Amino acid sequence: MLLSFRWLKEILEIKEDLPKIAQILTEKGIAVENILNYGQLLDGFQVAEITEITENHLTLSLGKEEEKVEKITGVKVKDKIGFRRQDKKILTGEEINFGNGVIILDQEFPLGENLNNLLDDYVLDLETTGNRGDLLSISGIARELAIFLDCGVREEETEIPTEIEPPTTSLIKLEIENSTDCPSYLGRIISEVQIAPSPFSLQWRLFVSGIRPHSNVVDATNYTLLKYGQPLHPFDLNRVFGERIIVRRAKPKEKIKTIDGEERELSPEILVIADSLRPIAIAGIMGGANSEIVAGTKKVFLECAHFHPSVIRKGSLSLRLRTEASRRFELGIDEEKLKAAIDFASSLIAHLSGGKVHKGMIGQVEKIKRKSLSLSSLKVSQVLGVEIDNNSIFNALKRMGFSPQGKRKIKVKIPSYRKDIKEEIDLIEEIARFYGYENIPEKFSLKGSKAGERDITEKGIVQLSLFLINNGFSEVKTTSFTNEETVKFLGINSYLKIQNPLNKNLTLLRPFLLPTFLPVMSHNFRNGRRDLRIFEIGKVYLENGEEEYHLALALAGAPTPLFWQKEKIEYDIFDLKGIFTSLLEFLSFSEVEFLPTDLPFFAPGEGMVLRIKEEIGFLGLLNEKILKPYDIDNPIWFGEISLLHFLAPKRKFYQPIPDWLPVVRDFSFLLAKKVPAQEVLKLVREKFGDKIIRCEIFDHFFGPPLPPEEKNLGIRITLPPSEKSEEILKEIVAAITNQFQGKLRQR
Repeated sequence: MLLSFRWLKEILEIKEDLPKIAQILTEKGIAVENILNYGQLLDGFQVAEITEITENHLTLSLGKEEEKVEKITGVKVKDKIGFRRQDKKILTGEEINFGNGVIILDQEFPLGENLNNLLDDYVLDLETTGNRGDLLSISGIARELAIFLDCGVREEETEIPTEIEPPTTSLIKLEIENSTDCPSYLGRIISEVQIAPSPFSLQWRLFVSGIRPHSNVVDATNYTLLKYGQPLHPFDLNRVFGERIIVRRAKPKEKIKTIDGEERELSPEILVIADSLRPIAIAGIMGGANSEIVAGTKKVFLECAHFHPSVIRKGSLSLRLRTEASRRFELGIDEEKLKAAIDFASSLIAHLSGGKVHKGMIGQVEKIKRKSLSLSSLKVSQVLGVEIDNNSIFNALKRMGFSPQGKRKIKVKIPSYRKDIKEEIDLIEEIARFYGYENIPEKFSLKGSKAGERDITEKGIVQLSLFLINNGFSEVKTTSFTNEETVKFLGINSYLKIQNPLNKNLTLLRPFLLPTFLPVMSHNFRNGRRDLRIFEIGKVYLENGEEEYHLALALAGAPTPLFWQKEKIEYDIFDLKGIFTSLLEFLSFSEVEFLPTDLPFFAPGEGMVLRIKEEIGFLGLLNEKILKPYDIDNPIWFGEISLLHFLAPKRKFYQPIPDWLPVVRDFSFLLAKKVPAQEVLKLVREKFGDKIIRCEIFDHFFGPPLPPEEKNLGIRITLPPSEKSEEILKEIVAAITNQFQGKLRQR
């Protein structure tokens, strides 16, 4: 935003110079990107009046002195122009990039005065944050500066000219189809207007503020926009059919030619202003050429409204059309200023054009309910890291217009122009700005946490990643999006749909990592990499809306490179089980059960679930039917577990190394083929868990020479050194043989 320093001083009682004002604005979060000096374009030019025009010369009066210059066109006697005596140059539009021809100055300008003393000179180029729509006006910046300078604001009362009959309500009717789209709308009529250029001082102020001057009526609305931050739009009332203004959504494929000369096709997501026949403006964005102010305009209907930010944003995006008006509506205008803005603009139009303002106005303003928030003074100190006493907090909030009440728990009311204040933390930020960021120590600690430190979840993920990388795995990252076809193909029936997907092929949030993991494996196979040892840690999304981290592993091909002296050994289920067992032991969870499962994406009989009191995941050989569409023709061993209970590892207890070696014994049992190996381990761990170090399977086979209905199960028991070791081992053997009707095999 461009801000005239001269205009600012007309509103504020400023004692500080320009550099100091720029410094204060920047310190308070309104960055001054640049300071422009438009005054240098006017250097040396004085106000001169044309007193005589002859065939070849102009006679100019500078008050006490006269000058004769070569005759030029486009001027008349008594016109005031800019004149530079040093080189006898007359000020033209070409001279200052302001248009063409001689510039006619205001009649009020005193003769002989330097133009630099009469017109805006220094302009601040401000970079306001995207949430501060209230700073897109001279009044908003002045209000903000007054807080930090503790100076007075000169309030300017608008004098409405004597209103004439008939009243506005008898000349035009208003119809708003949806009050959500347009909560407030005011309209006034000014008749008997004479369209002409605005006074140069007003044109110049618009020019240095980044707005091209047009005509007195349009310039008045743009001047009001800069002053109040409230967009207004003037219509040529004689070109509004049916004496009716309708605020409605556009009809499908309805068209309008806007004032920039472009014909635009509209859609129902775009809000328009229409008369009884056609759209005459795109609401809050741009007016229509069919109702714009032209040289012959005599009656003006002036619109001042509040359009909902979302409908303006959608319309602006749909049309790819962004204007000064749409920008302000999108950020939210101050509804409480609607009447002040339309009164000021009506008065200015009447003054500049000689028009007459009709009595009253049409429309109404939505009743504004000021939002309330609570603020804890203790929370302020905790967040900012400095102690700010309660009186200082109260004073800051009062100066900033928040009407505070209370002491420790302060209640505030949010002004209508502060759309950005929504939570307690926003109020704390305001207090920080008032207190001064420069007064907050560079080094401070947040109570209860260390700034920048990873949280416990992030630490757990890093530990798991490093463990797997150190075990020869490569990490992959995939998107969280998948599609319904893929999920159903894998036999998964529980998933979470995206309400407004950006891509028709990415309509779901993944319920497991497998749907997004498969394409990674496919990509590697298609590019010739067939020996895989990869993992991913990522979020999955449950049907109830919750989310949690999962870990997925995949093994394919051989664990070692091809070597002519050794037979190539492919990965198998024991490799996958071993990785998960080691991983869970690393996390201090050793009692894991591997139970059979019939999940559809595993080959028949080749899948199992992992269980630690409850199911935590699954692993197995992926079904060929699943792999075929991905052009994978090698076996893939895949496993996936939920990390819900593992990202905060259990505390590890370390014990001294014993003086004696542990006792290790291997036993082979002949058991019924139907007895699950996990049940044997479960029995030993439950009955003898406090007496042994470890119980694990080292051998498992069936077939000749064993009977068809039996199998061999080899179990290794590790015990701490003790005089009772042999006695404990005998008890374990007896428990297994009795529970499962097994038989201890002898060597």
